[in-house]
Formats: sequence, structure tokens, C-alpha cells
Amino acid sequence: MAVCPECAKMLYYRKMTSRMRTFAASMPFAALACGLCMAGPAGTITTVSQVRALADDDYARAIPFCLTGLVTKASSKSMLVEAADGGCSIWNADAAAEAGCVVRADGFTAQDYFANDPILQATNIAVIGRADIPEPPLLTLDELLAGRGDHRRIRLRGFFTDAFNDDIDDNYLIAILNVGGRILHTAVPKGGNSLEKLRSLIDADIEVSCTCSPLIGGKRIFGGPLIMFDSVSEDIRVLSPPADDPFAAPRLKTTGRTLAENISGMKRSAIHGRVIAAWRKRNLLVSHGTNLISKVTLAEGERLPDAGTWIDAVGFPETDLFTVNLANARIRPSTNGCASDEAPKEVSAYRISHQPSTKRYDLDFYGHLVRFKGIVRAISRPQNEPGRLTIESDGIIVPIDAGTSTEALDNVEIGCQIEATGVCVMESESWRPQRVVPAITGFFLVIRSPGDIRIMSYPPWWTPQRFIFAITGLLLVLAMILVWNASLRRLVERRSRQLIRAQVDKLKSDFRTDERTRIAAELHDYLAQNLTAMSYQLTAARLARDEDPATSLQHLDTVATMLNSSRTELRRCLWDLKGEALEEPTFELAIRRTLQLIMDGTPVSISFDIPRRIVSDSTAHTILSVIRELVANAIRHGHARSIRISGEHSGGRLKVTVSDDGVGFDPSSRPDSGNGHFGLDGIRSRISRLGGEFSVVSSPGRGTTAVATLPLQKATTRKAGLP
Repeated sequence: MAVCPECAKMLYYRKMTSRMRTFAASMPFAALACGLCMAGPAGTITTVSQVRALADDDYARAIPFCLTGLVTKASSKSMLVEAADGGCSIWNADAAAEAGCVVRADGFTAQDYFANDPILQATNIAVIGRADIPEPPLLTLDELLAGRGDHRRIRLRGFFTDAFNDDIDDNYLIAILNVGGRILHTAVPKGGNSLEKLRSLIDADIEVSCTCSPLIGGKRIFGGPLIMFDSVSEDIRVLSPPADDPFAAPRLKTTGRTLAENISGMKRSAIHGRVIAAWRKRNLLVSHGTNLISKVTLAEGERLPDAGTWIDAVGFPETDLFTVNLANARIRPSTNGCASDEAPKEVSAYRISHQPSTKRYDLDFYGHLVRFKGIVRAISRPQNEPGRLTIESDGIIVPIDAGTSTEALDNVEIGCQIEATGVCVMESESWRPQRVVPAITGFFLVIRSPGDIRIMSYPPWWTPQRFIFAITGLLLVLAMILVWNASLRRLVERRSRQLIRAQVDKLKSDFRTDERTRIAAELHDYLAQNLTAMSYQLTAARLARDEDPATSLQHLDTVATMLNSSRTELRRCLWDLKGEALEEPTFELAIRRTLQLIMDGTPVSISFDIPRRIVSDSTAHTILSVIRELVANAIRHGHARSIRISGEHSGGRLKVTVSDDGVGFDPSSRPDSGNGHFGLDGIRSRISRLGGEFSVVSSPGRGTTAVATLPLQKATTRKAGLP
């Protein structure tokens, strides 16, 4: 059949409209995004798909991005941008970029402080147009978990099962949304919203317009996707209101063929039964139907009933695969029922926790009255959890909850042997998709009346506590003895240190006396003699001034030479007073420090095989002074090109040799102290005071070799840091 062109065009338009409605937000600017951002530099992120493809290590690398999209929601810190291939959140958003703006955002990726989700931090945002904000897409649970709603405005359908204040951020309310049997956390600001409004929507079929964050921020980073909406009245559309009377909910009906995921997706269901145990303010064990037992967790504000009371309970079903339980339940008393108390079963704790066939917990005792004996190991009476004790029976630790009958613990002491009668409650996790087979983690007893605990015997006087007290007392006495011994030891050590300090002070005083004596001797032997000789020379110059002017000038030249020599020697004495060279750990380092003031670049080789630790400070000072004087003579008078210094010891004597390749001299005609030259005479004087010998071998043009031999005087005063 022929179709006119206009009709074909209309049919094609309708077909494409149904397919592209989901992407209506991205179509107005898809071409613009390609034109603006695809031209960015290499390595720049230009699509949301590239952002989602980043590995964990890539988030903090500050990768540049250039994204274009429609702003669907904006705040002072961030905005949601719908791009051609998905949604994203951009931080540090410009306040001028409001919802409905088409923007181009440039910036860098960054590492989220709380999770491994990439953050896009914008450095520049430009508004390039405006567009209508499309209606958020309605997603299924599978689409949501597949990431179709990440960083986007979406719609979800489900029902609330609970609502409460956020215990971490007081500015938000938390509502538990059941979508297809999956529990999602939704958050709404308190401003303009109230907990009562949210709770009034519990069990209603609703459609919520919201934003989806793939990970919960703040501290709950592993709670799955976080659904956020702004207003209870504007963002929630009620599809089917909850029943006016919650107790008009349908009866709980399950069979062995009912799957766990179906149970977790059920709306409110009701049971009618008898309370067989109550504990911890919000927990009940209810027997209903034909030998059915359910754990009921009460909603906030509900009062805990007494054991034996008949009630109607309505709540949201959940399961641990053993029973179907009710969560966030409301209850009311009921008189329509009768039952007789069962007789307690005499059993051991080992029998409950070790079923004969499987060696596992025996579920046949769950919800039934049992009785066994044990020894009290702990009693807890805090205000938030009153009436709890722990007993040991058959080597197994069993908690007992007496919160509804705290009088039963009035005379109970640790170590008592008791007989406990109570309802056996198995502890297990609820089913969830990640926990396909929940495990039983333990069991405890819930007593119903003060008579359920009978004291069979009290602990003996010599209890473990008293034994520990006695041991503690003995340990304290021992500790006091040890402290006294330690104080005496510290006193002895303090007195010893004082004695050592006194001895060290005496040695230091002796050392200073020896040092002053040495300096006085050097000043006397050298400077005093120089000054005396200069006085004689000046007298001779004055007497010969008129009769023999040439002789007078010769005497004055000798005085000048003596003054220069005295000045040099005085400078060396002042350098010696610092004693820095004597602090060096080896003779080689000490010699190099001593020669610092006189070296002019002439190479000096040192081979000194005399350990510093075996030589006294006075002998070491003499050796360094002799070496310095000989090296100075080799540089100043011998014009040496290289100098060699060596030292060795054997047979209790030290031998120091200084040789050079200078011009040399004739020892028989060398200048003496009469001509104002005291170098070699001063060296010979220093060495002779220590009982040593000094010799010089030299000839013109053949260099000079000086040898000093000293007796070994071992160190009696050591310097800190010397080996």
C-alpha cells in the first residue's frame, strides 16, 4: 500500500520520538559539545564516558577536562550537568550557571576525599545558551544499579519502610526506600520538611524525583547509591496512599516456595500472635499461626510488651532464611487468643550449639523454653542495657537477657552457680543479595520473670577476684621494694657521678696548670729571650750611632728581624691557646689544621703512623709546633716545591721527619739567635725539654731533612671524641 510522503514523515517522527525521549536533555547541545570540546588539547577529557573510565590511580592526576551540557540542578558549590552520554557533577560551580543553562566547563579531575569517585573541579564555566529541562527518566532498579542514574535527575518508584533523623548530619532526614526489593538510602534536608511528613508516607506507593550519587558521601562511603531529593511535597508523587489503619494490612502469607528477594520486596504485612520473649527495648519473639515464630523489631516510640501478651503486629517482612520476621513494626494488644505455657526442656548449652547430625546450632530449640545450669562469669547493669549477664555452661559462653525482669539479678554474684530458664533466641543476619546464605552467629536466653533464675550455690570465699586482689597486693609490695632499690641505685649513681665530676674537674685543673706552665716556658724561652736580645741590640745601636753608623743600622735591622719573629711566635701562641688542632681524632687532621695559617698552596704529603690516643697533649702540642716551624721555614726560606711529613713509633720513642726539595742551606753557617733567627734554636729547645733529640741534614741545592726524636709519654688526660 502506498504511503504519502507526509504520512511517512509523521510515522518516522513518532517512532524516533519514542526512542529518543530518554536523551532529550542531551540532543539540543550534542553538536555544540562536539564543536567546542572535541577541539581541546590531546589528553583532555571531553565526555562523561571518559570520566567514568578513569582508573582509581588516575583521579588525582589533575587530568584536564572540557565538558558541555545542560545544567539540571545547581547549588552554591556544585551543579549537575547532563551531557550527551550521561550526567556528571561539577564542583566549584559558578553561581551564575543556574538550572536550564547550557554551559561549557573547563577544569581538572581530583581525588574525592571520602571515596574513589572522580571529582571534576571547574576553573572556568561559560554559559553558552539555554534549554528546557526535560522530565527526569523513570529508571528501574536494574538500570539504577547499572549506573544509568549516576549524577542525574531521575525518577524512582517504590515505597518507604522507615524514616529517621540522620545521626551523623543533623541537617538531614533519612528515609529507607524499597525499590524492587532493594533497600536504598534517601536523604532530604530538614528545611521545610519534617520527620512526620516522611513517616506519613511509609508503605505508600510513591514516585520520587531525585538525584543519584553513585556513592554515599560523608562517613557512610560503602552504603551504595545515595538518593537525594529536596522537598517531600514537591519531589514525591503518591501513586497509592497508605492505608488509614496500618493494622488493616494483609496477613503475612509465605510458603516454602517464597523466595527471599520476594519477601524483602513485600509491603506491610500483619501477624496475630503471642509474645514469647521480649528484650532490648525493641525486640520481640512472637508465636503465630501454626507453630510459626517471627522476630519483630519495633518502630520508634512503640512500647515493649510483656511476655505472654497477645498482640497484633504490622511491619515490613524480612528473612534470615529460617523464619520471616517483621521490621519497623507497630503493635497493639489483642485479646483474641489463648495458649498454655510449654514446659521447659532440660538441655545443655553444648546440645543447643552442637546438633548431633551436623554439629551446628540446633534450630529446634529456637523460640522454645529451655533450662540449663552454668556459672556466672559477668554481670552488666548499664542504664542503656539493663539486666544482662553471661554464664559459662559446658565450656560455652551464653548471654542471658533479663532486661524485662532485672529483679532476677538482685542476689546474683560473679561465680554463682545458677539454673536459668528462658526462651532460646538464635542470632542470625537478615538475608540480602550480598549475603545469600546468612549464618547463625550464636544464641542467648531471654528470661520472662524473676523466678527464671535460681541460685544453686554461691562462690567460695577464696574467689578468683580475691586471689587477684591478694596477688595484686603482693605485686604492689614487690613494686615498692623495686622502687626503693631503684631509688638507692639512682642515689649511688648520683654520688658516683658527683665523684667522677670532681675527679674530672681536678684533671681539668691539672691540665690547665700544665698548659699555663707550658705557655709560660715558651714565652720565657722565646719571647723573653727575644725581648732581652732586642734590648741589647738597641743599646749597642745607640752606642754606635755616632762613631759607627753602619754598625748601628745593622743592630737596628737585627731588632726588626727579632720583632717580626716575636710577632709570629706570639700569633702562634695565641693560635695554640684555642687548642682546636688537639681536638682532632688523628694526627693527620691535626697537622693539616695546624698548617692552615701558613700554607701558600705548596703540596704537603703526610704519612703519620702514630695513633693520637697514645700521645699526651703536651707531647702532641710540641710535635705540632715543631712541624709548623719546619714547614714555615721550608716555604719561607727554602722555597720548597713539595713537603713530606712522616711519623712513626717503635721501642717507646717517636720519630717525626719533615723533608723538602727546597734550596737547602749550610747548617754550619746558618743564621743564629744572634742575628734574630730563633727557629731552629726554638725547636731544639722545645724538644730538649721533653728529653728528645733534633737534627738537621741539608746542603745548598739539595733540600732539607729535619728529624725530631722524642720519648713516648702516654696520654693521661683525654679529650672528648678522641679514639
